[in-house]
Amino acid sequence: TLQDRTSKVLVFVSNKNLADELAYKLYGEGFATESMHGGRNQFERDAALESFKKNEVRLLVATDVMGRGLDIPDISHVVIYDMGDVDDYIHRIGRTARGLTGRPGHALTLFEYNQKWPELAGGLAKVLEESGQPVPEELARIAQEVQQGGRKVVERVPAAKKVKKGWQDWNAGATGQNPPRWSSRGWESLR
Repeated sequence: TLQDRTSKVLVFVSNKNLADELAYKLYGEGFATESMHGGRNQFERDAALESFKKNEVRLLVATDVMGRGLDIPDISHVVIYDMGDVDDYIHRIGRTARGLTGRPGHALTLFEYNQKWPELAGGLAKVLEESGQPVPEELARIAQEVQQGGRKVVERVPAAKKVKKGWQDWNAGATGQNPPRWSSRGWESLR
């Protein structure tokens, strides 16, 4: 727990707004908390990280700006507030218990089924199984339902396709312009 002066908790979230909001709420509950994300300038990120390393702050809410390339010893707990993909999960929980002598580290993942990422439940269950960790019954059930077609799945459209489609719709001359608003003939055709 955070009352234990040796605990150091790292919470991963998906975006900078959530990092700031959650850190603010935790601070309001009496926890010495900082946030760290790409929306903060380098000085602010360095200061937050240094405070966390020196145990001045025992709870750090971070995006993946924190996830790669930084080594912080003595993290006793990692909380994954927003589940990314399985590779992110593995990297994030790998931060647990670095440098803790003889004490176990703890990882807590908050998982919610997302129709756009149906494979995530099965991937997470597989990682847990392979690492000898118990697979929660609910997670196993969700993975099985997805595999058997019992869960709704929404096809993801890559962002690039959405942009291209939007551009094509706009360019096609929804206003009936001919030639289209943009032309491969170059700017000369628009004069």
